[in-house]
Amino acid sequence: MRIGIAGPLSTPDIEHLLDGDTSHLPREMKGASLLVTLIEALIGNGHEVSAFTTDPALVPRRQNRVIARGHRFTVHYVPRRRHSLRPDRGARGRMLDFFALERHALTDAILQESPDIVHAHWTYEFAAAALDTGLPCLLTCHDSPWAILNMQRDLYRVGRLLMAKSVLRRARHATVVSPYLVEALRGMTRAPLSVVPNPLPDKVFEAGRPRSAPDFQASQPRIAMLLNGWTSIKNPEPGMLAMKRIRAIYPGARMHLYGPGYGPGERAWSWAVEHHMEEAFIFHGWVPHAQTMHELAEMDILLHPALEESFGMTIAEAMALGLPVVAGQDSGAVAWVLGTDDGGGALVDVRSPEKIAAALLTILADPALYARYSTQGRVRASMHFSSSAVTQVYLEHYRRVLADAGVMPAELPNEVAA
Repeated sequence: MRIGIAGPLSTPDIEHLLDGDTSHLPREMKGASLLVTLIEALIGNGHEVSAFTTDPALVPRRQNRVIARGHRFTVHYVPRRRHSLRPDRGARGRMLDFFALERHALTDAILQESPDIVHAHWTYEFAAAALDTGLPCLLTCHDSPWAILNMQRDLYRVGRLLMAKSVLRRARHATVVSPYLVEALRGMTRAPLSVVPNPLPDKVFEAGRPRSAPDFQASQPRIAMLLNGWTSIKNPEPGMLAMKRIRAIYPGARMHLYGPGYGPGERAWSWAVEHHMEEAFIFHGWVPHAQTMHELAEMDILLHPALEESFGMTIAEAMALGLPVVAGQDSGAVAWVLGTDDGGGALVDVRSPEKIAAALLTILADPALYARYSTQGRVRASMHFSSSAVTQVYLEHYRRVLADAGVMPAELPNEVAA
C-alpha cells in the first residue's frame, strides 16, 4: 500500500530514514514523534510512505518545496509562515487566510505523490489539505479545539476552532486518540469516531525496565517535566513551585525541564530567576526526541502538570520507561492514559503546588509504591500503546476507507499481511 502521512515532522527525528546528506533540509519545525513511530512501523510492514510536512525555514511561497527520499520513504517539506497575524517575509500572517498558503502547498505535494490513501493528523491545515485532494482520507483528531480555546482565549485559537469545524464537517472517516476526545468532539462531525491511541516506539520499551526505588537520601531525586511550550494550558508554574517543598526534604533534588520555552534564558529560566529558584532546575529546552527519551530513561519520576491533554505522549513514554508519574486528575485524557487502580502513578489537583509536592514525596518515600507504579505503568503501556498493535489497527482503518472509496491498492512485493 502507498500511504501518505500529513502532519508536523522534525528533520532530526526522520533523517535516519533518509538517504545521503541531510544537512540542507529545513530544521525549524518541531515535529510530533508519534508520526515517526507510525511511519517506521508502516515501512517495517512493507508499505511505501510519503510524508507531507511544513517548515518555517522555507520562504513562504506556494511553489517552494524540498523533497528528500529514503528506502520506501519520501518526505515533502512546504513553507509555514512564522507568524499567525504579523507579516512574514512578504506574506501575511498565516491565520489571516486560515493557512491558505500552507494548505495549497500541501495539497500540491500530496497530489504529486498521489498515494493510495492519505492519513492526516490534527484537524487543521494538514487535514484540510488532505481533504482538498479528493483522495481517500483518514483523519486522526489529536485535540479538542473547544477545550484549547477555553484555556487560551485569543484570536488564533478562534481561527483554529473555525478550521477544525470546517474539517470535521467534511470528514467521512476519522479516529481519535482517546475516549476523552470522543466526548469532546461529539456533535462536530458525522463521521463515526473510533479510538486508536498514539503509538510508542519499541526502542522506548527496550530502554525501560521495572524499577525499584533508589535510595533518595544517598542519591537525590531527579524529577523530569516535559512540556510543549510555556502556556497556561501546560500549567508549569505549580509544578515548579512544588520544588520548594521537595527540596525541603531532599535539598539536592533537581527538576529537569524539557521543551520549547524551558531552555537557558527562556521563559522557564526567567520565571525561576524571578522566584529565586534557579538552583532547583536544569534547563534543557527543546532537544530531539531520541535524545529526550535517552535522558528521560535516566530520571526517577515524571511530573506532568498540564491542565488538559487529549492523550499525553510524555506520560505514556514515561510509563514505558518504567518511571512513576504524577499528573492531573481532571486533565482530559490523562487519567485514561495513566490508568487508575492499576495505573502507573498518582492523579492529583495539578493547580496546587502543595498537592503536587505531596504526591511526589509520597512516591519517593515509599519504595513499594514506587515499584508498583513502575511495573503497572510498563504493563499498561505495553498492552495499549505498542507500535505494532496501533499500526495494525490503523491498517485496518485504511482498508475500510479504501473499500468505501471503491479502491483496491496493489500489494507491494514485501508487504507484510496483517
